[in-house]
Amino acid sequence: MIELSVITVCKNEVNSIEKSIQSVINQSERDKFEYIIIDGNSNDGTLDIISKYKDKIDIIISENDSGIFEAMNKGIKLSNGKYINFMNAGDYYINDNVIKLFLNQNNGAEFIFGDIIIEYKNGFSFRRKYFINNLKSLLYFDSLSHQASFIKKSLFKRIGLYSTQYKIISDYDWSLKALFKYNCSYQYLQYPISFFNLYGVSNIKKHQELHHKERTFCQSQYYTQLEIAKYQKYRFFYDIYYKKFRYLYYMIRSVLSRRYLYGK
Repeated sequence: MIELSVITVCKNEVNSIEKSIQSVINQSERDKFEYIIIDGNSNDGTLDIISKYKDKIDIIISENDSGIFEAMNKGIKLSNGKYINFMNAGDYYINDNVIKLFLNQNNGAEFIFGDIIIEYKNGFSFRRKYFINNLKSLLYFDSLSHQASFIKKSLFKRIGLYSTQYKIISDYDWSLKALFKYNCSYQYLQYPISFFNLYGVSNIKKHQELHHKERTFCQSQYYTQLEIAKYQKYRFFYDIYYKKFRYLYYMIRSVLSRRYLYGK
């Protein structure tokens, strides 16, 4: 059985797709995972780059879709691996042994996730580490990155695919559903999995209002009114802790220690 399906979703990503592809096909343990690319009918040269590596890609689909989550759902349906990881255009593994490490160290949980290294346009990077002693509190203010997550395909069969009612936060919605409604088993790998660039749709300024609206509605489905009231009451302090103090701490450690940035 194939242990892992790596899926890359893209559309008109001529400037970023090659780095993502190389990151996947250069992984060790290549015989233990398959690689799938779902393209949204690109017309900017993306398909020419994909074609350069077609002999090393197991499945390539290029056709119109309604958005990123329909494309991700296509990839899930086509996948044959025990686990699924989405390494979408612009994102890439931190080194060539990430998949090998995952295969050797996972405990068989349904939802496995690690850290990401956030990458800015100016080249500055820092590692975001999770403190999961209160996962529900953490995920009210933060989210798990699909670039650093390995999800059992059987969990998608149990829960369902990503909702297409959302344009931006369907992966966040699915994570909350899996963890808090279906109480899936999970494992935190305490090391970085991938680089995550800040050019995605949820980080584009014009989409931030929609992102906030979708996230607020989504949270109302998985958090009680009492929980929401508590978080909103102390939001200032939570924001200081989760989005200021914690990120500043990560940035300082990342600058001072490459061992911290790339290792356990």
